[in-house]
Amino acid sequence: MLKVDHATSIHSRGRFARICVEIDLSKKLVPRISVMGYTLSIEYEGLHLICFECGKYGHKSG
Repeated sequence: MLKVDHATSIHSRGRFARICVEIDLSKKLVPRISVMGYTLSIEYEGLHLICFECGKYGHKSG
């Protein structure tokens, strides 16, 4: 499922887009994605314990 923030849909947010995506937390989370040749950083709002070494939620690396 994908939902687009109202401010994003009317282009009032500037350089940032805010979307809501349903994700499966049992699968590996990634810090970046590639879209049309651009590498974009992902910010997971509300998920503060993400380990990008193993890609799982619930702890941080380090």
